[in-house]
Amino acid sequence: MIIFALLSEMTEKNPAAPVPDPEQWHAYFGNILRVRFPQYTVKEYVPVPELTGDIDDIFRLYRERPDQVYRAEWGRPYDFVLYSGGIARTAVMLGHDHCHNSNVKYLISKMFAKKLKVPYIGFYTKFPNREDYVVGRISEQLGSIEKGDA
Repeated sequence: MIIFALLSEMTEKNPAAPVPDPEQWHAYFGNILRVRFPQYTVKEYVPVPELTGDIDDIFRLYRERPDQVYRAEWGRPYDFVLYSGGIARTAVMLGHDHCHNSNVKYLISKMFAKKLKVPYIGFYTKFPNREDYVVGRISEQLGSIEKGDA
């Protein structure tokens, strides 16, 4: 709880405050999701194949490389997935320390979420991500799902 209080205080008083390490961000987001979205089951570090199921599916990321294909298991696990009635409603990813290899893993995860029609929301940990902002973005996405817009 001390971490959450410090992060909350840090971002409220100074929006340009230093970014905490990724593990602190993960705990911060996990707390927000569990407290502010209690109607959803929140799972952490969900592998892409857990959403896709046992499929032998591949796809191409780059038009200029038609022979280069990617599989679901090569994607980066989703940091959080919100479930309702056993159905994935939203995948949340925290982005930090991007390089080409990690970007490809994010793209694979994002493309499979899109293919499955599971909304994908990315947050970059280099930004403050105040609780009200996080809740607003996720609520907006979940609201679109309920209306059938997503």
